[in-house]
Amino acid sequence: CMNCLKYRNWDALFLLAECYEHACDIAVAQFGPNGELAACLKEAGMPWPVVTIFRGYDVRWGHERGPRIYDTLFRIGDLCLGVSQDACRQLCSFGADSHRVVLHPSGIDLETYCPEGTSRFWSRDEPLVLLTVARLHRVKGLADGLEAFRKVRDRNPGLDMEYRLVGQGPEEGNLRELATRLAIQRQVHFLGGATR
Repeated sequence: CMNCLKYRNWDALFLLAECYEHACDIAVAQFGPNGELAACLKEAGMPWPVVTIFRGYDVRWGHERGPRIYDTLFRIGDLCLGVSQDACRQLCSFGADSHRVVLHPSGIDLETYCPEGTSRFWSRDEPLVLLTVARLHRVKGLADGLEAFRKVRDRNPGLDMEYRLVGQGPEEGNLRELATRLAIQRQVHFLGGATR
């Protein structure tokens, strides 16, 4: 609770009060800083297991601010879920117990994104359409995606392919320039931001 007061995290204190009132079974924290806070609350008497999902920026924070920012979480928390193998490796390098770090990639509901009457299986007879939905930022690795697309295209010259990027961000100009340098600009389509 001292960390809540120290950082004036009144929302967390309010949430803790709500959880006590509604008898929760588990605290699932989205992102490392929230997990650290939940671990501090557990140390102060919160009775629930703490599960924390690390997604990316929170791993970078461990590098930028030092891995000690998650000391309480790694000591008191029950489980850390990393969305990638690299995130899991980084958590262990920060001091998390490897027995309490589990790979848990993000997924999508294929029923939601596969309209009725369409097939989920691709055939070489039809164009291969690759899709990335992301903020157009360096940390998303979209330049690597463009490079990979070009390699697949070059290794499969008869394959009709296109790469669609949905999103906005500061790297859009650089990514467009890279697509031009890689000579894939005709197959790469920047579609801008979109709702679900």
